[in-house]
Amino acid sequence: MPASRDGLGPFYQDIIAVNPLEPWDEASAAYRLDVLARTLPFPVSGARLVPSNNNDVWRLEAGYLRVAWRGDRSRLGREAELLGRLQGFLPAPEVLDCGGDDRLSWSLTAGMPGTAYEYLCVQPAPPGLRDLAREVAALLRALHSWSVPTELAEMLKFPEPSVWCRVFRP
Repeated sequence: MPASRDGLGPFYQDIIAVNPLEPWDEASAAYRLDVLARTLPFPVSGARLVPSNNNDVWRLEAGYLRVAWRGDRSRLGREAELLGRLQGFLPAPEVLDCGGDDRLSWSLTAGMPGTAYEYLCVQPAPPGLRDLAREVAALLRALHSWSVPTELAEMLKFPEPSVWCRVFRP
């Protein structure tokens, strides 16, 4: 195992972590939250880390705070734009705010009603799981029938790296 991030590729360059060789651990996530907390326009006291495969996700009183700390950090701004456009067409979480820079980006979304997927994937299957699967299939059909507005498609294809959540920033 290398003693530094040298040679690990661009995905892990310039990351903010307690241990540069294990940047995804809880200590590094807490450190990133502490770094962000000084600049966020909402409190993070009582934050609870939620399992995630890609970002740090924190459950706050205000909603869910997603923190992008590796790879394309500007993606949360594009996701916020996309979620805003889906409002009224499909159930989608409302993006309450977002921001960031080239090292850390974040988005705050409202919670959505329902049961977390991890609690549905149990044996025996809970009652109503088949109906839920049908509902998900219907939502996916609707999403695939949605015509992406041209300006949104261009923004998603050719993002401006200096634009962070332009729609949602006050």
